[in-house]
Amino acid sequence: AIPLGLFISYLTLLYQKVLGMRELISVQSVFILPFSTITDISRGVDYILNILLFIPLGLLLPMIRENMKEKTVVLTGFVLSLFIEISQFILMAGSCETDDLITNTLGTWIGYLILGRLKKQDKEITGKNNKYEEKNPSGK
Repeated sequence: AIPLGLFISYLTLLYQKVLGMRELISVQSVFILPFSTITDISRGVDYILNILLFIPLGLLLPMIRENMKEKTVVLTGFVLSLFIEISQFILMAGSCETDDLITNTLGTWIGYLILGRLKKQDKEITGKNNKYEEKNPSGK
């Protein structure tokens, strides 16, 4: 229940960040060529922030559905990012950029990898593999 609540809170905050708090623009723009808009250090900061913004998605998805595979988590991050980019274009609430698709998807993947590492460390410390083993130490 806690991961699901965190996931819903995360999606609400994500919506506010990428669509809800933006000023409408008068010109729709699409940047298809990856990383073609790098003009100064602020774009690099934007990339880092995009990655950080999607790490929670990669952490939370496998916590909600425990058997979710890496490919599915990363694809979900990509599809959510694509939805956001298309929404920004249609609503004129930002530009539609390939860079954002790449960095958001990368953030989702990094989140998944972090969770995998945390699970591995937890198993090394506790000797338990998952919640099922914690509830049923005999394996029955």
